[in-house]
Amino acid sequence: MRNLKAPLGASYNDFVKDFYLCRNDLSPAGFDVQWNKLIITYPKAANYLNSELYSSKERWAKAYITKFFTAGISSTSRVESENAVIKNILQGRPSLCGLATILDLRLRDEAQYVNYNEWYHANASAQLSSASAECFSEVDRILKEYLTEEMLSR
Repeated sequence: MRNLKAPLGASYNDFVKDFYLCRNDLSPAGFDVQWNKLIITYPKAANYLNSELYSSKERWAKAYITKFFTAGISSTSRVESENAVIKNILQGRPSLCGLATILDLRLRDEAQYVNYNEWYHANASAQLSSASAECFSEVDRILKEYLTEEMLSR
């Protein structure tokens, strides 16, 4: 954001305050309102904001990174936990390619967990039968192939 100091001149400090209001908004809708206000109020910053920051908002805007109530407490335990896992992997002395493969699998597992969690919370009223069909369609197909209708109905 320091790139904006010269283009914004005297309004830079006001911009920073408004930017933090936007960043700290806890709802995606509120974030969007604040973001649009930034773009309108500071047109000299609009190109930078839209091209450099908006596409990565899921990594820095509280509306997208705050999933749990924390009473304002922040922690590095998640990063520390990941560092411990990596340190444990490194004790096995894997090759660089092996390390990359292991870390890639961990990232995929984490992404799958996040996707499932989002799906689960978005479909809290979903019936278990539909959840099974959606999450385990391949298992359901195999079960239908080998089990009778009576067994499946129980």
